Amino acid sequence: MAVPEENSGSLDQELVFPDWSGMKEHAPMSFEQAYKYNQELIAMFPPKPGEEARRWSAKSEVEFVL
Repeated sequence: MAVPEENSGSLDQELVFPDWSGMKEHAPMSFEQAYKYNQELIAMFPPKPGEEARRWSAKSEVEFVL
C-alpha cells in the first residue's frame, strides 16, 4: 500500500487495495442460521480463564474533558 509522506498535503495519492477475488462467497442465510453459526465459532475459541475478571478490573486512565 502506498504510504503518504508526512505533511505532503496532497490528496492525489494512489491507493493500493488487496485482491479479494479469491474470497469464498457465502450463501444468504436466515437470522437463526447466522446465530447458530456465530455460536459455533464462539465455542471454538472460549475465553481464557480469568480473562473476564482482567477486563473488568482494567482501568481507563484517560481524562474526559468536555
